[in-house]
Amino acid sequence: MSFFINCKEATHLSSLKEARQLNFKQKFKYYVHVNLCPPCKRFEKQLQKIRTSILEFKNKLEENPPHRMSESKKDNIQNSINNHLNK
Repeated sequence: MSFFINCKEATHLSSLKEARQLNFKQKFKYYVHVNLCPPCKRFEKQLQKIRTSILEFKNKLEENPPHRMSESKKDNIQNSINNHLNK
């Protein structure tokens, strides 16, 4: 069993890490690689910043939801589209 993975595999595990929990073997290989590979370490930091920014944006939206378009305006737009398509 090899403890080393390439950058492509590390990137894949980094993405999987967000979607589901990695098993011990995957975590070990990932963290060994990231700590030995400066570009992958930088990628992990960038990915973490993106994740944090997305969560902050989501929280702001939940606190102050954007204005919603009324149903009648939505219907008017849909009717205009339908009329234009049926010409």
